[in-house]
Amino acid sequence: MRLLYCGPNHTDYALTVKKHISLSAIKWARSFLAGLSKFADITVVTNTTEKCWPKGDTIWSKNDKRLFDQRYECFSIGYPAIPFVCEAWLVAKYLHNARKCFDRGDIDAVVCYNCMQHYHKFVLHEARRRGIPTIPIILDGDDPRSDNWQKLLHDTKDASAVAMLSYWIYKNFPSNKPKLHIDGGADTWNGGDAPNRRLAGPFRLVYTGALSRWSGIHFLKGVIENLRQENCEFIICGRVEKSELKELEGRRNVILKGFVGEEELCNICTSADAFLNIRDPDWGDNILNYPSKLPHYLSYGKPVISNALGSLSPDYDDVLFVSKQNTVEDFTTKIISVMRMTDVQKKALFVKIQEWFLKNKLWSVQCLRFAKWLETDVL
Repeated sequence: MRLLYCGPNHTDYALTVKKHISLSAIKWARSFLAGLSKFADITVVTNTTEKCWPKGDTIWSKNDKRLFDQRYECFSIGYPAIPFVCEAWLVAKYLHNARKCFDRGDIDAVVCYNCMQHYHKFVLHEARRRGIPTIPIILDGDDPRSDNWQKLLHDTKDASAVAMLSYWIYKNFPSNKPKLHIDGGADTWNGGDAPNRRLAGPFRLVYTGALSRWSGIHFLKGVIENLRQENCEFIICGRVEKSELKELEGRRNVILKGFVGEEELCNICTSADAFLNIRDPDWGDNILNYPSKLPHYLSYGKPVISNALGSLSPDYDDVLFVSKQNTVEDFTTKIISVMRMTDVQKKALFVKIQEWFLKNKLWSVQCLRFAKWLETDVL
């Protein structure tokens, strides 16, 4: 297959110099493309993200090749970071580059990361006009119940088929188009052959990723407050909103690591005793949001305590400690039960997670599913 992909395609260098890039989006897209490239030839049309002038730092978003992964044929786009102008510019440039690829006559399908941006929707429409199958991947967005699905159905009107990360969206999407549930994965199993011996000191609870209201910072602060008498510490990796940072900085049992590189992140996860998968249960848009960090957590074979999330497949029920009541008190109880696990219980959980993970959540497995679905149900 020859696929045209529209979406993030950033390097580690981009993550260090661009403030407004979503780390979770980059990691998901990078692993997805790498896995899919084993089954298809991929051409990319992409741009980076700037905060528009005058609020941003620049008027022009440079087309710096160092920002983009060059393992694939990559058409990267620079643009004026000026309100209204940038959108029209990106639409024109995306269409120009997509048409160049279509005119060669070798594109079998278009795969699009989300379909909320106008420049992506114009490419999907052009492909459909030419009879080329189009597959947007719905990763996040607004709660579709708020407008009775009108926006999401409009955004996917040129789709031949739809892939979805949220299990709730997959089950409830009101369309007869072919659909696939593919949430996420990890590149490798990181747990080794057996559970590693825990480090001396407090029980280490690790959270990775950005922290804001929608991602559950207020819920997490409640859990930290509830566990203040326990012998545990919270290690938080990722950007925290400045308005929320102050309340976490002064706590003796909270270690704020900020943005960390891959090697340090691996060391932190290897030394973790458990992971926290937290979302604000009252934030409606989370019905679309799949926590892409979850397979990475599970790749270490350690306990993961999670909110009950509609976006998660029931397939996760046997490998997570889920707070079904979605209250701070119940979540805290789940953490304490994990802290009291015996070595025998940890070993049994490790074996269960490893078997499930290798069967379902390696990116090589997920991308093979995606490629087979394209060949049998879409192309």
